[in-house]
Amino acid sequence: MVDYKNSSPDWQRHSGDVLVLPLGTLEQHGKHLPLNTVTISSERIARAVAEHFQAALLPALPISNSIVHTGFRGTFSFSPETLTRMIRDLADEAERQHFRYLVIISGDSNVGLLDAVCCDINRNDRKIKLLPVYPNSFADRSALTSTRKKITDFHAGEADTSRFLDAGGMLLAQPEMDRSDITRPKIPWTPSDLAIFGIGNMNAPGYVGMPGEANGSKGRALNAGITESVIAYLESRLAMLRRSNRYAGPGGLSVRLITPLDMPELMRLVETARWNQQEKDWEFLLDTCPEGCLGVAYQGKIIGTAVALDYPNGPVWINMALVDPEFQSYSVTSDLVEDLMRRFHDRPLRLDSTPQASSIYRKLGFRPEFEIMRLVRSGGPLPPAPTGVLRAALQDLPDLAEQDAEGFICERSFVLERLMREDHDCAFKLESADGFLLSRKGLRYRQLGPVYAPDDQKAADLVAAAIRTCNGGELVIDVPKVHTEFIELLRHMGFIAQRGFLRMGKNTLVSEKKTHYYATVGPEFG
Repeated sequence: MVDYKNSSPDWQRHSGDVLVLPLGTLEQHGKHLPLNTVTISSERIARAVAEHFQAALLPALPISNSIVHTGFRGTFSFSPETLTRMIRDLADEAERQHFRYLVIISGDSNVGLLDAVCCDINRNDRKIKLLPVYPNSFADRSALTSTRKKITDFHAGEADTSRFLDAGGMLLAQPEMDRSDITRPKIPWTPSDLAIFGIGNMNAPGYVGMPGEANGSKGRALNAGITESVIAYLESRLAMLRRSNRYAGPGGLSVRLITPLDMPELMRLVETARWNQQEKDWEFLLDTCPEGCLGVAYQGKIIGTAVALDYPNGPVWINMALVDPEFQSYSVTSDLVEDLMRRFHDRPLRLDSTPQASSIYRKLGFRPEFEIMRLVRSGGPLPPAPTGVLRAALQDLPDLAEQDAEGFICERSFVLERLMREDHDCAFKLESADGFLLSRKGLRYRQLGPVYAPDDQKAADLVAAAIRTCNGGELVIDVPKVHTEFIELLRHMGFIAQRGFLRMGKNTLVSEKKTHYYATVGPEFG
């Protein structure tokens, strides 16, 4: 850890992202405790917290909000507006210095005010989060005399005086044993009464509790328990924030159908994920399967998507499972897919998953079918011109669709027709009429697929024709990993492995015939 006794270079070398601020007060604590009692206590807990988390420790602010002690000379307090501004300024400076968490160890006088400013900063989901901590709320008071006698004890009483003694403090006077001058309402005093009545209205000497019952051993037990509980609490809350720092969590999220009006947000999700889809891909999905295009909305904007493309007499193809990074720690994808499963509950379902997301789909009942390898070519020498490869035209569609249906186990000519119409320059067939290649231009690269061929070399010939037509532009191809010889031929043409996918299915009885099925259309279409 580092603190205010370290140099600026020491702080520059410090790699932690937690900053701790002790928030003290300068307020009366009866005749027996000094004005800075809360500051002493806050500093002690704050240092223990900073040491545990290897955090950076600020010096205590010795004055804060003590307006409930109005009337007692020696008590000094900032106005609520001033203290609020100070906390905001410190949070801004901490954020500029790349701290992510500002832990504020405070006395009870600041509870309402500090909670309000921390809530207001945190709800804006900034990079920094403020964690207010009130050590007294973690105190185990079961061993205190005031607790056994059911006596209200919350300021300069048995607990505060005992903790002060354990910290090595010297009493300024013998504390009161008699409570005869404490005002006793029919309903006992609570801290919330301080918004209505000052401390002096509760007890003219300025304490509320039984300070005469205090001793160092009680304080030792209180301080040890408070420190342990505060650290455990912060470990829990920091772990939660490291998973997601959204103030509202998943609150406010709602599933609805996607519409063309959502296009800016849909493309923002694609670009954030560095995927390849263009607006026309979303338009095709919205036109083809409007009832299967779901999104999760937050504040009117789409922050997650999943689409079900219904292949007649075949599977429902789940695709476009995108989530804004800010919401990825929540169950956005699983909620959307579960909704699609309910909408198509009696149908076989398939999808291509990344390895990282496969656990989500396993929990939903999907099972692995086969692995797919994505290979990328970013330029290089052109391969020799292949023989036996011809350009495919739209009139070839019935023959190509028949070959595709045999391999993919369903008819999807509407997808192939779109590919041929939009990227007809890169559509090829084998002269022997037993294989073909189509492609699709995307936002970042051209996707080759599907590819069907009688053998590895013929499949490679189709890819070579595509490479020459694209003049060495960036190409991507997704190949079932069973085609090891074909993958090796692709490597010789300049392709390198990028990542993998896992074909998964639910309620599926038959799988694709991979013998002649050398490349998929991509995760969007299978």
